[in-house]
Amino acid sequence: MGTFKLRIKYDLNLAECAEIAQRVRDFSIPFASIVAEWARGNVEKFDAGKGSESSGFSGGSLTPLRWEPLTEKYRRAKERAGFANWLMVRTGNLMQSLLNVSGFAQFVDAHRVIFGAPIDAEAADAAMYNREKRNTIFLGESDRLGIKRELQNYISFGENYKQFLFSRAGRMVALKKEVLSMDLNFSEAVNG
Repeated sequence: MGTFKLRIKYDLNLAECAEIAQRVRDFSIPFASIVAEWARGNVEKFDAGKGSESSGFSGGSLTPLRWEPLTEKYRRAKERAGFANWLMVRTGNLMQSLLNVSGFAQFVDAHRVIFGAPIDAEAADAAMYNREKRNTIFLGESDRLGIKRELQNYISFGENYKQFLFSRAGRMVALKKEVLSMDLNFSEAVNG
């Protein structure tokens, strides 16, 4: 299928910052989050194939890869069988296996993450059969940005980074409402 290696560089004296030194010893928390985010992002990858059986699909920002069009013979057979004009989707089995973290194999430890091969035999066969012309397991631009964001947030805020960021966003919304309310109250007092 393919391999993606990531090298993390940092300009920091880890001896002076024990908390961050501990974080860079175990990336399993952000790796698990990256896998889940990849699965959710596969929705837009598969959606891009709608109506593209005859023309194929160039991924643009999704991926540098190209999904080649179906052969005319296969496209007609698929149409006669009542399947939709949806490149990379016939029964939907492959798509469903890649949209759900329980549908594909994954291994996460402190320094490695391996994921993407469908567990279901039919879906795995479809992925393998299509890999030369229409690879289904890839990291697009949004995936790469998500990886960067997850790792930066983990290193910056620690293992509870998602809860911290969610809480911070909630406080910002509350603060904006409070400021708006004060603006309205001031306006009423001045114009009142």
